[in-house]
Amino acid sequence: EEDDDDDDNSVTNTKATSKKLAKIESYGISNATYKTETMNKGAVSVTNFPKNKVGFHIVQLKLQPEGHLEQIAVRRFDFYNRTPQAHAEFSEWVDSLELGTIVCIAISDTAIAKKRPLETSAYDALKKLGAPLDMEVVGYRNPFIFLGAKGLKSGSARLLLDKRSQSKTVLRLDAQIVPGSGKKSDHGLPVLSQM
Repeated sequence: EEDDDDDDNSVTNTKATSKKLAKIESYGISNATYKTETMNKGAVSVTNFPKNKVGFHIVQLKLQPEGHLEQIAVRRFDFYNRTPQAHAEFSEWVDSLELGTIVCIAISDTAIAKKRPLETSAYDALKKLGAPLDMEVVGYRNPFIFLGAKGLKSGSARLLLDKRSQSKTVLRLDAQIVPGSGKKSDHGLPVLSQM
């Protein structure tokens, strides 16, 4: 179930210069404007995540055969206020994704409460999206952005994490997403290369 509270996930389109690119930007907690840009049929689709909304903000994408990225869904998992429910929902959601579904994650305030860290189930779900086996802990008010896909080999996802609490550091992840070769090495899954 998508989170339809008063989130303002605005989407705009502008002219694009190339295809299959994804950008995730984080401007730190004091000016928490987060967006994901995806090239889509010659246009850039921009999703601005609302300021000061806790949890993981997610854009779910599908790489279409003709080469463009299609935005499938935008949602939020509120680990801060709905800790046990959100962890279960996030794990179930990741399990339900089709192999190769691309997932962008950003935080616009904090993912978790200071005394209620992300549970192991959240890290296990991120590993199913290609997070490294030894992924660093996402702490209270740590800026974090992530780009992965269901079924990617561990360590293949792209992520940035600033471990300084209440950081105002700008994080920006630019990546190219291309279809897998279909060879045994990539199982036909999308390939994410950081630019």
